[in-house]
Amino acid sequence: MIVMVITTCLHFFWCYLFVIIYPLDIVGVSIATFITYTLNFILATLICMYSKDLKSSFFWFTNDSFTEIKEYLAIGIPSAAIICAEWSCYEILIFLSGFLNVLAQSAMSIIVNLFYVFLATVFGFAISAQVCIGNAMGEGNSNKAKTFLTLHMIFGIIFCSIGFCLLYLLRYPLARCFTND
Repeated sequence: MIVMVITTCLHFFWCYLFVIIYPLDIVGVSIATFITYTLNFILATLICMYSKDLKSSFFWFTNDSFTEIKEYLAIGIPSAAIICAEWSCYEILIFLSGFLNVLAQSAMSIIVNLFYVFLATVFGFAISAQVCIGNAMGEGNSNKAKTFLTLHMIFGIIFCSIGFCLLYLLRYPLARCFTND
């Protein structure tokens, strides 16, 4: 997380450098994003390589890494396809809203992006719950796994509710951030 904070703070500098100082416009934003993501990868990799706590979980690819690739792909490809289909549906909705008018398309794009910002927290809880439930089941403690599942569902419902209420209550101020209409 510290790496993300550092690279995000540096991203503002990169954007300023490539968009304002060297007026590269959209190309400058692309370069800044590339530098930010590359730095993020390099710093996270270095931390994993040299941290005593993370050293046992970090390894480079070997032949053993690919021994059960068929089982992994049997689960991974359909999961990735579902995520891509879901995202594509939102993109199609944004595209189709353009047939109404440009303002409707802009509003739809903003709402979908805000929707994903709110759901990112819940998605993070889902990932952490999967890890905790998997560890509990690996220990053979199904009661602990059920507790983690219940907590995840409660937190997910609470955060989704808070997010959607905030989105509803702040709909007019948010709209004024993006348009004068």
